[in-house]
Amino acid sequence: MYCALIIGLALILLLMVFRSVAVPVKAALGFLLSIIAALGSVVAVFQWGWLAGLFQVDATGPVLSFLPILLVGRLFGLAMDYEVFLVSRMREEHAHGLAAVPAMQRGFAHSASVVTAAALIMVAVFGSFAFSHVRVVKGIGFALAVGACEFSRHDRRANVGREGTRVLTVVPDPAHGDVTRPLPAPHPR
Repeated sequence: MYCALIIGLALILLLMVFRSVAVPVKAALGFLLSIIAALGSVVAVFQWGWLAGLFQVDATGPVLSFLPILLVGRLFGLAMDYEVFLVSRMREEHAHGLAAVPAMQRGFAHSASVVTAAALIMVAVFGSFAFSHVRVVKGIGFALAVGACEFSRHDRRANVGREGTRVLTVVPDPAHGDVTRPLPAPHPR
């Protein structure tokens, strides 16, 4: 229920911000994939014992009961930050006069390296806790590292690219009853 509430509120907020359906749905799906990967990996390593030797897990056992709540909160923040950062930069380029496809390409080129660097930092920080001697800390760090890695590894160029062109060229305006109003012509630079 908690995860559904978070995703529902995120969808509503992103729908209002980007006035698009594709971007919020893609962001929510990426977030769900990262949660599934993180929880699945934790169960595989800490409960079933797969690769337990690599991560120095002495004894397998049940997963922490509050781990899903921690993961949803933290990974949601990361996923939405990455998504909003990427798409906002594309929108800025379009607002400054570029056509949809070049704006998407230039926005991606400018922000992808920053997002990748941020994701690598998060994976390194969270991953360092995966080698702790305290089982609770080890499980939380491992789960967060896997979740951050999963979300950041998606091929953003392909995923954002498909919807990016449509988002930048057609913006629904429900206040005027218009759902396919094209944006005004971009201003020349």
